[in-house]
Amino acid sequence: MPGNLYLCPGPNTDLDYDLAIEQARSIFGRMYPGEEFLPRAPDPEEIAFDNQGTEPKQGDTFEGDDSAEGKGDGVEGQGKEAEKTEQVLEVKEQTEKEQEKEEIAKEQGESEEVKE
Repeated sequence: MPGNLYLCPGPNTDLDYDLAIEQARSIFGRMYPGEEFLPRAPDPEEIAFDNQGTEPKQGDTFEGDDSAEGKGDGVEGQGKEAEKTEQVLEVKEQTEKEQEKEEIAKEQGESEEVKE
C-alpha cells in the first residue's frame, strides 16, 4: 500500500462515535504531525474584520452582492433594506405577542386546574 493512502473503516455496531473519532485523530496525526485536531472555533466576539469601525460609503456593496439593492446610487437600496427590516420587526413583534398570549392562556389553564 502506498504511503500516501490512508484507510478508515466504515461504521460499526457501536452506539457512539468514539472509535471513529479516535481513528480520524490517528489518521490526521499521521497526515499533519504537530497540528491540532479539530481546534476550537473562535467566538463571534473574537473575530476581527479588516474594515471594523469604518462606515460604509454610498454605493458600497458586499462582495458577491449581485442584487438590485446594491446597485445604483445606493439610496434606493437603503430604502428597500429599511422596509425589509421593518417587516422583520413587525413579524417578530407579532410572534412575541402570540407567545405572550399562549403563556397567559397556559397559566390561566394551570390556575383553573389548581382551583378544582
